[in-house]
Amino acid sequence: MQLYKDDSKCALQTTSDKGYGMGKTQTFQTEIVFRGMDNLIHVAVPCSDYARVQDRIVRYEKNDKTQTLTPIVDQYYNDPSNPNKQQILNRGIATQLSSQYQEFACGQWEYNDAKLEAKRPTMLKSYNKLNGEWVEVTPCNFEAGIKSGAVVSPYVMGVPSSKVLSDITTSHYFRIERKNYGEREQCQKPYGVNRCQPQYFHTDPSITDWSATYKTTTTQTTQPYLRPAQDNESPTTYNLITTQTTINRTQSVLNNELHLSNDYLKYVEIHQGYYKDNDLKQSQGYIDWTNYYLNQSEGFCSQYNIWSESTKIGKNWYRWHDNKISCTQRLIYRPF
Repeated sequence: MQLYKDDSKCALQTTSDKGYGMGKTQTFQTEIVFRGMDNLIHVAVPCSDYARVQDRIVRYEKNDKTQTLTPIVDQYYNDPSNPNKQQILNRGIATQLSSQYQEFACGQWEYNDAKLEAKRPTMLKSYNKLNGEWVEVTPCNFEAGIKSGAVVSPYVMGVPSSKVLSDITTSHYFRIERKNYGEREQCQKPYGVNRCQPQYFHTDPSITDWSATYKTTTTQTTQPYLRPAQDNESPTTYNLITTQTTINRTQSVLNNELHLSNDYLKYVEIHQGYYKDNDLKQSQGYIDWTNYYLNQSEGFCSQYNIWSESTKIGKNWYRWHDNKISCTQRLIYRPF
């Protein structure tokens, strides 16, 4: 009597985990039949497990909306009666083992010393539960969209160190002098009529003078920053080197007959180029001072010219002494 395999009345059987590690497994079933003496087909063994169904991944289906990856497989089994023969059951079947995308850093760190940070490209991967391997969903790049595009890491600040490059002390003397004049009346009586003119004369000048001392210190500071390390390499250090100049100013006012303020004195020093405080030079106070008090046409008079001029009264000329005056030279600094 000859036995035959007949799977026409059997279906794939899904069972619980039988040790294959997948939670569930499918087996191909068949029944054993024979032709009896009555020439009819009889069942010798009913539908029972014949061979385990296996999946061969042919491609992956991406769903960027849900960010899942689904393996697409061909289902087959190896015939126990003929190990070299594979029987295809289904082609292009979507499995139930979808997995979520996960973003990973990849490639090399790119350092941006100006921003004190580094960035590294990323890629999306999904864990294939069928074979226990990671599947690349996107290439390794900085493109964003369904992924962030980059991992950004700030540099780690280290302990700074400083050293003094120079320490210089200088002193300068400043003087603003305004020339002064006085006047008195001089009179004559031409034709019996009293006529008068002023008579001008030089007097002592008004002086504001002072000395200023500048202690100028230039300091260099080295601030180390630790960059993120490349894979299998030691971290590297970026040193940010800056210099800072500080000026400590002291003054000693000798005379202030022009009643100038301390700010006025400092602004004169800046204008003459001795006081090199750039912050003060760019301040609104100094800008306003230059706009208003630096005025050559209205500055302190530094030189007067006094002369005599005769006048004609009737038919006669009368001489006056030092009756005319004018300012012939001015400082650039306007009175406070």
